[in-house]
Amino acid sequence: MVCDGGISLVESLAISADAVPDSFGHEDGLGGLPIIPNLSEEDLRDKQRADQCIKHVISQIEQGVKPPPSLRTELPDL
Repeated sequence: MVCDGGISLVESLAISADAVPDSFGHEDGLGGLPIIPNLSEEDLRDKQRADQCIKHVISQIEQGVKPPPSLRTELPDL
């Protein structure tokens, strides 16, 4: 799916947390999602940092380093 400006939906969501509808953060009040487990923000953060691919990206972003294009070859699950 491509949004205005030629960027994909997933890229547009990565630009700002404001792009995600508020209702996505309040699944409990809406009955939750049937397949995806409901995780607290802390649980989600812990799982992301434990993930073998995502933790490298988080580290680089925190250090202000742009992940190199070769990372997609090294970590195809990314």
